[in-house]
Formats: sequence, C-alpha cells, structure tokens
Amino acid sequence: MTATAPRTPPPGLTVRPATPDDAAVVCALLNEIDVWEIGRADTDLTKPGDQHD
Repeated sequence: MTATAPRTPPPGLTVRPATPDDAAVVCALLNEIDVWEIGRADTDLTKPGDQHD
C-alpha cells in the first residue's frame, strides 16, 4: 500500500474528527455499507455490557 499526502478539502467542506455525538450517524453509515457488502446491517457500536435487548 502506498501512503498519499493528505488532501485539502474542497471549499465549503469542513472536516473534523468524529465525536460521541456522531455515533448514531456513523453507525447508520456503516450499516448502509454492510447492506451493500453482505446484504444486511451488521454494525453495533455499543460497548460490551451496554447491550440493549
């Protein structure tokens, strides 16, 4: 794999690190990718012990 230099985002686009407040949106995005890849949502961002039944 070849490393590439970081690119400057397009004008008007702000790039920032994700925060815990972004978890629901990140999980939804990952689940959409799961559906494309394996045909079903399979991402759960809960910590072990925090499982909700």
